[in-house]
Amino acid sequence: MKYPYAAKVKAMREERAWTQEQLAAVSGLNVRTIQRIERGGTASFESLKAVASAFNIDVKELHDAAPSLYISQERSPVLSMSSDYWHEDNLRLEKRLGDLRQDWNRAEHEAQHARNLHLDMQGPIEAAEAEVQHLSVQISHVARLVQRVKAGFPYLERRGFEEAIDACGEVSSWEVLSEAPAPGTIMGHNDVVIRLPVAVQKLYAQAVSTHLFEKVEVCMCFEPPDDDNEEVPENCIAHYLFGTIQSPNIEDENSAIFLIA
Repeated sequence: MKYPYAAKVKAMREERAWTQEQLAAVSGLNVRTIQRIERGGTASFESLKAVASAFNIDVKELHDAAPSLYISQERSPVLSMSSDYWHEDNLRLEKRLGDLRQDWNRAEHEAQHARNLHLDMQGPIEAAEAEVQHLSVQISHVARLVQRVKAGFPYLERRGFEEAIDACGEVSSWEVLSEAPAPGTIMGHNDVVIRLPVAVQKLYAQAVSTHLFEKVEVCMCFEPPDDDNEEVPENCIAHYLFGTIQSPNIEDENSAIFLIA
């Protein structure tokens, strides 16, 4: 998936005869962020706003060129509040993956060296091998996160998003819209009666077709009414559509969530 704001940003930069370094300096972003935007990678609303400011245009001109999954933080207090937990920057995940691989290499080297000594080193060998196994699971999980971010889906952690909901004074309800019990299959949950605008349906179909998610979930957020018996008007409920994958630790409920719409 290559986002259409990429061509617009590149064209406007070249019209001004700016290099990527110059645009980075004017916008206050780093060069790698500019490079990612022009390649059609993910860009947060704040990054698009910084680029628009550098070009002296309204961010709407770039924002309208982006897929509708980029919900304006000005219209979404929950997304604005969750900025501290926002992990759409693939570079940070790549660094984490690199650090894990370095740790794995050290642990594997320790185990191999102890084996080659041909001495009674069974304890250190088992400790190093256990660490290799532990790191292998973490590497696999982070690699899965990176793959999905590269496919264009901003990554958050469920706990961080829910803390942002609480901080905004809202309550939330999560419903599983569909899930993939086996690769290449999709099972809808017919008891989830919720309207999906056509634009959201299209993004949902694109997300499902990538086969990157174990479930697609809808998070509904709203301010609780003063009267517990009062129904919340539909137009006062914010709906967020996420693709999810489970942490390798089955006991960990903090699944990774990827914003679709």
